[in-house]
Amino acid sequence: MQLVVLGSGTSVPHPQRAAAAHWLQTSGGSLLLDCSAAAVHRMAAERLDWTGLDAIWISHFHLDHIGGLAPFLFGTKHAPQTQGRRKPLTVYGPRGLDKLFRALTRRTTTS
Repeated sequence: MQLVVLGSGTSVPHPQRAAAAHWLQTSGGSLLLDCSAAAVHRMAAERLDWTGLDAIWISHFHLDHIGGLAPFLFGTKHAPQTQGRRKPLTVYGPRGLDKLFRALTRRTTTS
């Protein structure tokens, strides 16, 4: 088992610490624990197999734990590296996660 701390800080800018995100790699697969805004770039910087990530676990809805989820999902949907991906990416989280996903994908009209 390997645990990579991608971030252990808060949303307050800090030169050496990013907000919450941890990569857990086991023989059974990979899990991203929380997904801060910096997590996407930290995974790439650590050369982790973000294209093959199996699951994401969101602990709670504070932005320093979930602020990178929408950009990560958007990026993996459109990245050339993931166009051949066939396995599902499961996202776990607290009650209200489905509502959040619906809000993120809802089309709105502007006047």
